[in-house]
Amino acid sequence: MLLIIIHVGHVVITLLLIIIHVGHVVITSLLTIIYVGHVVVLPLFIIIYVGHVVVLLLFIIIYVRHVGV
Repeated sequence: MLLIIIHVGHVVITLLLIIIHVGHVVITSLLTIIYVGHVVVLPLFIIIYVGHVVVLLLFIIIYVRHVGV
């Protein structure tokens, strides 16, 4: 009986360790993805902002030339 309890306890502890390890890997992966995503999003925001400024300037130039003529 004791051997069975010890064996079951050992299996449970092993499973817990595996779950903790997997959870830790998943959390680390998520943090990495979030960090990388945040690095990718920043340049995108800069590109969108610059693009929006360029488009505005183009509109102004086209408008001025159109009105000028």
